[in-house]
Amino acid sequence: MTYQTLEEIKSERRSGKAFCEIFNNVLASPNLLKQVPEPFTLMEEAGYSLSPQDYVDMTTEEWLKLGVDKQIQYATAYQEWVAKNLKDAIEKEFPINKKRTISMRLIPPGKYWQGAPKNENEDQRKIVIRQPFWCGKYPVTQEQWESVMKRRPSYFNGNSQNPVEAVNWNECQEFCQETEMNLLSEAQWEYACRAGTTTTYYFGDNPEALGDYAWYDESSKRKTHPVGQKKPNAWGLSDMHGNVWEWCEDLDTSSVLSRVYRGGCWRDGATYCTS
Repeated sequence: MTYQTLEEIKSERRSGKAFCEIFNNVLASPNLLKQVPEPFTLMEEAGYSLSPQDYVDMTTEEWLKLGVDKQIQYATAYQEWVAKNLKDAIEKEFPINKKRTISMRLIPPGKYWQGAPKNENEDQRKIVIRQPFWCGKYPVTQEQWESVMKRRPSYFNGNSQNPVEAVNWNECQEFCQETEMNLLSEAQWEYACRAGTTTTYYFGDNPEALGDYAWYDESSKRKTHPVGQKKPNAWGLSDMHGNVWEWCEDLDTSSVLSRVYRGGCWRDGATYCTS
């Protein structure tokens, strides 16, 4: 179904139709979006505010047909809309001790395809993230790590704003315990990295553009770099591709002795730095 007027959306809302279904019908209404090229503005004008059970379904054909540029545009608007409904900021500083903070970004709830896009050789499954959560804007820096853990283990230690590396999963758990934080699950990590996109990387499918977004083997000069120097994704997260691998909370099901890590690093090729 497509809508031609705002009154049709209001009528659907009054009928009790599910948020996701109405939103997808809005995406399928090109004439209406030409008048108001922002679906969340239309939802708001129709009287919608965010309810605990509401989220955007990014697994639908309507979302896929948007293409990566529109997905990025709408995902950014969705994050802003959720923050507005929660009466909260999109970005906050969270203290890790009396001297240092970590910048966090608000990640909205949603449903997405976990796994590589259909044109790649990897299984996909639908994942629902039912609650918003906070995610570090950047990887933890050496300065932040040393401030909490009182040591700097990194090999590339010439700049305190470089991401911490040469730390294992158990050491990360110790850091989380000290700062009252936690590692993301793999499902949360991939959802936050994709930021609404359904492509190989959070900016599209072209590996030749990766150098604008990631420190990897063709751009890093064989070393890590200070965080936040490359282009962020739609939800304001940087260095999700490349620079350093990022630990997740999950066990690696292919090996009982390992934990999941994602994102690729400074010495990896483009195929390792995907969403």
